Amino acid sequence: MRARRRQRGDGWEKSVLSWRSARQRLSPAAKRRRDASGEPRLMLLVSACLFAFAAPFAVQSSGVLDLRAAGWSVPSATAADSNAPALAVPVCSGGNRAERRLTCVVDGDTGWEDGVKWRLTSRSGGVDAPEISRPECSAERAAGDRATRRLQALMAGGYSMKTTGTDRYDRELVVITLADGRDAGEILIAEGLAQSWPNSGNPWCRS
Repeated sequence: MRARRRQRGDGWEKSVLSWRSARQRLSPAAKRRRDASGEPRLMLLVSACLFAFAAPFAVQSSGVLDLRAAGWSVPSATAADSNAPALAVPVCSGGNRAERRLTCVVDGDTGWEDGVKWRLTSRSGGVDAPEISRPECSAERAAGDRATRRLQALMAGGYSMKTTGTDRYDRELVVITLADGRDAGEILIAEGLAQSWPNSGNPWCRS
């Protein structure tokens, strides 16, 4: 048993000595490459420690982690990011829109914003788009579909809403200002996809 232990010990000592000898035989260039290879790992370890220390101090009252407050460099949004198109606003479907806090359009002059129903107006007055749910003729229904798609396309580029009051159905009267500053209601009227309100009849069903 003692002879076996000595053999195992001798073998281990030889392997250690061989390893040390190999390290000592490294050329200066090989040593520099070996030392340089450890620098990225060291920097990664130091960065992780700094983040773990600073993160608790960067949490705002809203619960959002502010990396800038932690001393980290966060790139700001580029011009390309700020000009990126927003997601298309869908056509409303299903019930419980207020409870579901939906944002969608019903037709060319009505929709929901975060569960609040609105009726389109403009800076210069009311807006009346063709009816879809109860059109007086097939031409009005077709015009209503075009007005709805056009309003979706306009809002897809980004928009803001300003409430000017409520109508008799308790809907919010809103002016929709597009990202480029134009008035969505005025655009629909100018393109013949809506008319001013109060209206003077149904222009889409006139023969």
